[in-house]
Amino acid sequence: KPWLTAAASVPLIGTGYAMWNARRDHIQRAVIGAGLAALVSAQMILTGHNALAPSMSGYAMAQQVKPYLKPGIPFYSVGTYDQTLDFYLDRTVTLVQFRDELDFGLQLEPQLGIDTVAQWLEIWRGQPYALALIGNDLYEQLSAAGFPMTRIAQDTRRSIIKTP
Repeated sequence: KPWLTAAASVPLIGTGYAMWNARRDHIQRAVIGAGLAALVSAQMILTGHNALAPSMSGYAMAQQVKPYLKPGIPFYSVGTYDQTLDFYLDRTVTLVQFRDELDFGLQLEPQLGIDTVAQWLEIWRGQPYALALIGNDLYEQLSAAGFPMTRIAQDTRRSIIKTP
């Protein structure tokens, strides 16, 4: 939040400076001030993005999960889809209760999707070994209900679990 607040404040101050100079017929100062404010703001956003990157990209989670990956084991993405995680894991996931822009592909390959979380829960219980990406809120619900799982990775929004 501090980076975003600062990045939003800089253009406001720069615009105020530019307007003040423009009213006094200092057009060159106004243009330079506005341009400099835009440049500084963009740099602040890029710098601040690095602080947010671990929660927005699947790279860190993929590194934590790689030791648990085995050829041919199922990997589910429950109620969400993170394209970066699939890329870093170099594998296809089975989508659970998620269609969105992937609906057309799921119509062509329905085996890559499960319609409801309830169906997935039953399938999960029968799996000898599987992994799943779930939201932290769902993790808390399942954990409170005693669902058989072990968390192996977590970030601010989601968890990756495996069968116990």
